[in-house]
Amino acid sequence: MLAGGYPAFAFILFYFLLILFIFFIVRNITCCHTYTKQSVYYLCGALFLTLLSSAPALISFWEVQSQITRGAALTFEETGLPVTLQSLISLCFPYLACSDPSFTHTDISMGSIFIGLFTLPMIILGLKEQKKPLLWVLFALAICNLLLAFGQVIPTNKILFEHLPLLGHIRLPAAYRIFFIVTVLPIAAVGIQTFIKQPSAYRRPLFYLFTTLCIIFIAAALLFKFHETGFSAAQPWDGPQHQKVMLGIWCEAIVAGVFAIALLIFNERVLFTTLLLLVVGEGIVQANLCGPKTIYDTQVDLEKFKAVTGTVGFPIPDSTTSSEKIIHERDWGFLWTNVGMFAKEVEFYNYNPVKLYRCQKLLDKYNEKELPLFLPIAFFPSEIVYDTNSHFMNSDTAYTTDRKKAQHIDNQQSKYEITCFHPGYVKATAEVAVARPWVLCQNVYPGWRVRIDGQQVKLDTLNFTMQSVTVPVGRHTVEFQYHRPFYVWAFLLQAILSIGSAGIILWILMRESLRERIKRQNNLE
Repeated sequence: MLAGGYPAFAFILFYFLLILFIFFIVRNITCCHTYTKQSVYYLCGALFLTLLSSAPALISFWEVQSQITRGAALTFEETGLPVTLQSLISLCFPYLACSDPSFTHTDISMGSIFIGLFTLPMIILGLKEQKKPLLWVLFALAICNLLLAFGQVIPTNKILFEHLPLLGHIRLPAAYRIFFIVTVLPIAAVGIQTFIKQPSAYRRPLFYLFTTLCIIFIAAALLFKFHETGFSAAQPWDGPQHQKVMLGIWCEAIVAGVFAIALLIFNERVLFTTLLLLVVGEGIVQANLCGPKTIYDTQVDLEKFKAVTGTVGFPIPDSTTSSEKIIHERDWGFLWTNVGMFAKEVEFYNYNPVKLYRCQKLLDKYNEKELPLFLPIAFFPSEIVYDTNSHFMNSDTAYTTDRKKAQHIDNQQSKYEITCFHPGYVKATAEVAVARPWVLCQNVYPGWRVRIDGQQVKLDTLNFTMQSVTVPVGRHTVEFQYHRPFYVWAFLLQAILSIGSAGIILWILMRESLRERIKRQNNLE
């Protein structure tokens, strides 16, 4: 989650686990002092090992936070895409929330809080019958996360946003809804477990509840059918809003009706099997209905997609703007402008959440005019100009923020050829008649170094962010390489700790299994 997940999830999870930790400490400190002490030691050790094993990611985040545009905390007013009041319909009918942003007034990937038809009554059953403090703590956390998911809609959210560390970095409040879902599901599971243990005590009330729901759903669906016009029979799931609601109602009516019948006529074994099939089947059906609208498009030509985003081979780029070529010159619009994060080319102009401040400065003029930046992958500028402001770029001029480096170069013959282009390594041959700077359209970043004919030389910066090196007279081999030995050791430590943790877990399981076998053998004797 730290290395490849959305940071908001890790931030929320931190507070989620912290609250549960405090709950267990308070509950056990008076009656189980030894257990509490052991738990604190264990968790502190686990925290230490977690930090060590996550060192590569954590150090990278710490290093980059001052250089990326999203590294600083936001203001509460800058947050966006929250769950909306209209999104509450997704509790029962998620397809409308996932397919019609004009109805929910939020992004299609942010508006669903679907938890299944069986979840709501089972939450009540779990809380009512079990009366466990932990369930109520989870329920309180679920409600808190749901309220926070509404973002600016609820003004009191501003207090937590501004005063709790890390939460001020959560740009999309809808991220909280995930923790609402994963928190209420265990409570519902306890309710289902309660029902399975005592089915006779709950058959009648659940039968009345699901029969009532089925009747209400059918009546509502018929009302939509007979009193609304404009239905689309050719593409029923892509019709108007009321048609989507009607189809969603029919899905839930079938689920409620089948379970009501099962409660009425089936024995316990068949009833439990039916319950399992309905709970799992409802999620599978809704996921497959909503998936093409939110995550993937089943009509996409996967071979074309792999050709663009695959990791086999790294062709030498011929321009700094790949999204313009891939999206506009080819009919692959499904890639949107995120393609710059996948394509094997240098990219300055795309939708990329990890954007360096100096890249943003470089593109100020282009962003104003909504124009892409087109430059060759490398070039020999004829003039180095001192300026701290953004300009439209061309291959004849480069900009520097150091007055001493400003210069004019006579237009002498010069040429280059890039022979190898890989992540972290670029090799080229360059031939010049006079010593002159050569610009490579790659971001300067700690760890990059350059060698000419095997000898390390100074790496310069031009155009605010691009790598540059002064090539001496003659023909030379130029190599740009990213080298951070510390991260190699950090990843090695991570691997050792991961393998060690897995070994410890296996050893504990084997020890417990051995103890059980010895115990059973002693009982037999």
